[in-house]
Amino acid sequence: MRRLATVAALTALLAGCSPDTSALDAQKPVQQKVTLEVALIGPIEFFDMLVQWGHNNVETQEERTPAPNWVKDLTLTWPDDKYVYVTASAQKKPSVDDRLAFVNGQPSVECRLRINGQVVETDTSAAPQCDFNLSATPPPGPSASAG
Repeated sequence: MRRLATVAALTALLAGCSPDTSALDAQKPVQQKVTLEVALIGPIEFFDMLVQWGHNNVETQEERTPAPNWVKDLTLTWPDDKYVYVTASAQKKPSVDDRLAFVNGQPSVECRLRINGQVVETDTSAAPQCDFNLSATPPPGPSASAG
């Protein structure tokens, strides 16, 4: 009887020593190239952009840019980085009179978010927001064409 108990205990111990690697494989880090893009559309000569962006591991970053286009490239690693976003709005340049700035209307803003080169989110409005939840299976990259 004692031998049976010893064999049972040894079997249980050995079973616990061999981890299930399929669960570990599902959590392997996956790097993804993220591109955040923002552009002014419409009458842009009197406007800058106020861009806010970030991801779950960084506080919201804010940049005021005079350019009509703004691009930020990031490399994020899932599962540490799970969520990424960008939002923006047109801002009248401080040195421009209101009557002059808005004579042709206010520009719209377009945001675009790419994961590994593939557009996964776009939005156009006065203050658009593009965001994406990263996962272990990123969108496929752009297909290469021979030409």
